[in-house]
Amino acid sequence: MNYTPVDPFLSIKEVMRLTSLSRASIARYTAARRFPKPVRLSPGGRVAWRSSEIQIWANDPLDWDPDFFESAES
Repeated sequence: MNYTPVDPFLSIKEVMRLTSLSRASIARYTAARRFPKPVRLSPGGRVAWRSSEIQIWANDPLDWDPDFFESAES
């Protein structure tokens, strides 16, 4: 049985390639709540980003609303 995730996770390298942002810019924008938050995947510190959130951000970076996703998860 093959399983294809509905919303695949992206590594930092994939996010950098898709957004043309540096690792430092992603960290800065995330801290300022101007970029999607990564999801912790393991206790060892592995993180990734949801593909759907990166796509939404890329469509209109200036209109990014982190509260929309936080309220949806509650």
